[in-house]
Amino acid sequence: EHHVQPGTFLCQEGEQDGHLYFLVSGEVEISKKDPAGHRQELARLGSGTLLGELSWIMGTPCTANIEVRQEAFIVQLDGNILTQQLQARSLGAFKLGVTLLRLLAGRLIRMNDQFLELQTKTNGNGSKKSEIERLRERILQDWSF
Repeated sequence: EHHVQPGTFLCQEGEQDGHLYFLVSGEVEISKKDPAGHRQELARLGSGTLLGELSWIMGTPCTANIEVRQEAFIVQLDGNILTQQLQARSLGAFKLGVTLLRLLAGRLIRMNDQFLELQTKTNGNGSKKSEIERLRERILQDWSF
């Protein structure tokens, strides 16, 4: 459990971290670098948010920057210990895993809705539509099993 001051990065895109963070209070900004190298804000998230799950699930470096924007109280979970608990079939780790699945499914639903809205807005603009079509194809490729 940590109190974290604004301006502190919990993780930075491309760095290995291995932790999950539960934001008890405060606010964080999620951002990524665009192809030109400029940081783009993706979201601002508040209390009750779980962070860092993609890196832990995928076993990869952080996929985005997480910067504290308002003083925060954070519970930090060690991903290695959580993995061990899952392998030992811990009930608590199992419940967290189910919660993660629900969280990611909710994000996918919202992304689908945003994609549909964006696609609807850009119909009739050939260049934008082709960018959207490429995004759609990439998403479908990434989500195929």
